[in-house]
Amino acid sequence: AVCPPCLERVTPLQVDVLYWVSLGLSLAFGIGLAWLAYLLVVRKLEQAPRLVLTVASIFLITLLAGLQRGIVNTLSTQQQRLQIGITTAVPPPLRLSFHIGQVRFDLPQVLLVVVAAVGLLSTGLYLQRSATGTAIRAASENTTRAQTLGVDVARVTGRIWMLVGALSGSASVLLAMAAPAGDGTGGGIGVGLLGAVLIVVVLARLVSLPMAALGGLAVGVLFAAVQFSVRSTDYLIGALLLVVLVLLLVQVRDAGRSDSDAASSYLTGRQARPVPRELAALPSVRTLTRSSLVTG
Repeated sequence: AVCPPCLERVTPLQVDVLYWVSLGLSLAFGIGLAWLAYLLVVRKLEQAPRLVLTVASIFLITLLAGLQRGIVNTLSTQQQRLQIGITTAVPPPLRLSFHIGQVRFDLPQVLLVVVAAVGLLSTGLYLQRSATGTAIRAASENTTRAQTLGVDVARVTGRIWMLVGALSGSASVLLAMAAPAGDGTGGGIGVGLLGAVLIVVVLARLVSLPMAALGGLAVGVLFAAVQFSVRSTDYLIGALLLVVLVLLLVQVRDAGRSDSDAASSYLTGRQARPVPRELAALPSVRTLTRSSLVTG
């Protein structure tokens, strides 16, 4: 959208080529940005409490959203933003549309459905069938045990974040095709989108990919219906976040394999031996015993 007005002569072929080149660069940038986020932020907070990592992740999302809008304003003029298409949807050069009743579907809407389905199926097969997917599941289930078996947990986690970057980059590009990308309300990251994502991952309990897919579909349809009916989803976001809070408070956490391993290792651990009679009469040992009883 920015480059054509800067050139003296632009052919349709150049526009098409530039579009697909920009698309590839955007996906590659998303993958690299996710890897850098893991390397510079997430990896540094691996030993910190999960609440700290969650707050840092939300801060990083907000920072990147601000940088997105700042970069758009820096690299374009007011005329380009209003007239050329920076703050409007940027559909692909291919033209495809059809109607179902009175509803029209264009290529961006079709790609949203197709890429979402292919991405979910590919991710599921990758995690279930590939050697790297097995290492990923092992590292997420019990990091210490995976390390003892020779799994490079840091490298595996880096691949997870690269996969996340590919999926989130694809979602961002598809949203930019169908909705404004520079104003933070369509393709950008807003409070509504962040709240919807948090709702979906809590409903999926952070472990179920099929539940995340179904939850995302249900929440997306609900948001679209409310937006069409009352032109605002603010109250819906507040109500759903309240429901999620209640679910987090009442849900019972299932014990995973790592918890069972920790419990069994604790129960089968070697118990402390009693103090020998030869040492029990020593003044220092008697003082230590009395102080232990008092503090206990």
